[in-house]
Amino acid sequence: MAAVVPLTSHASSQQVRRWGLGGGFTATVYAPQRVPNFPEVRRTLVIRKVGRMVRRFSREDEGLGVQVADVTGDGIKDVLVLDYWDGSGACGKYWLFAGPRFGAAWHRQDCADTGIARLLRGELVTWRAVASSQTAATRGGIHCCWSIWRRTRWQWHAGKIVRGRSTLGPPPPASWLVRLLPGTFPR
Repeated sequence: MAAVVPLTSHASSQQVRRWGLGGGFTATVYAPQRVPNFPEVRRTLVIRKVGRMVRRFSREDEGLGVQVADVTGDGIKDVLVLDYWDGSGACGKYWLFAGPRFGAAWHRQDCADTGIARLLRGELVTWRAVASSQTAATRGGIHCCWSIWRRTRWQWHAGKIVRGRSTLGPPPPASWLVRLLPGTFPR
């Protein structure tokens, strides 16, 4: 994963995070200064190639998380976005922007306590809690704790993302207890 470099846009006083994607491409998230007691602001992802805009994604939300990695195998990092909008379950919509024009190759709405997505070893990997596997101690609770999760690997094939192998198993790694992608989330 590329390093996250916080910068400041001098023209608009916006906070900026930028990732180098390779091949002259960059992905930048713009977010205005937060207003106290009002977490929703317009955040924008812009993907450029040598200064020319290739893709723009803009939403009013509570956070925009980004992970970059090459999923297509072309040597250019693709962009997984979590558009986080609300809820105690950290609900939002994942988008994968991939391919030669960084089109929306995949998307899914999920809440972080029951479904997450990551780019791992050249693949998109998703985990979804199996509802019937909620532990006896937390049965009936809406946010915790599922003992069985479905892990699905998605690979790039013939110009699109396709579902690959899917298995049942334990929850995602413990290091992912905070399941939001790094980005512009309030602290």
